Amino acid sequence: MFGAMKGIGFLALTTTVAASLQGCSAPVLTPPVDAGVEAAAACSAYEVPSSTDLTAPTVSFRNDVTPLFNASCGAATCHGSATSARVFLGSNTASTGDPSAIRTGLVGVNSSALPTMPFVTAGDPKTSFLQHKIDGDLCTLAPQCTDGDCGSTMPEGKPLIAVSDRDTIRRWIAQGAVDN
Repeated sequence: MFGAMKGIGFLALTTTVAASLQGCSAPVLTPPVDAGVEAAAACSAYEVPSSTDLTAPTVSFRNDVTPLFNASCGAATCHGSATSARVFLGSNTASTGDPSAIRTGLVGVNSSALPTMPFVTAGDPKTSFLQHKIDGDLCTLAPQCTDGDCGSTMPEGKPLIAVSDRDTIRRWIAQGAVDN
């Protein structure tokens, strides 16, 4: 019996030592991952939930969308300077810029990163470059973009703006991107 107990104790000790040594052992080698394949696997288009109604409530460009642009995009170093920004989206200072001019610079105007897609396609958020920029799914467009680079998700270097704010912009586009 003592021999059997001694064997069990030795087995337990061996298992414990092996388990602790395993944590100190050399790292487990895994085959290299092709970064392009990994990125493609992680890339997917933002899907609007089926419960989202893009027809209601009615969105006002001046009262609903422009304030979002001013708050999230209108810093002078981003899209807040009509002279230095590729796309002027207003200003988060006291002077917000002319909403009609902001809209004119977006609707039907093609992006230089993706010359075949306007920043805003009135009535169609899925074919609006701006919507892809703020939804964070530019990776789905990369093969079509100039040199395979669609630029950065907006706001650059920050978390995406809230889904409710993105949906306000999406509704405005879906409702015809009118100047109201």
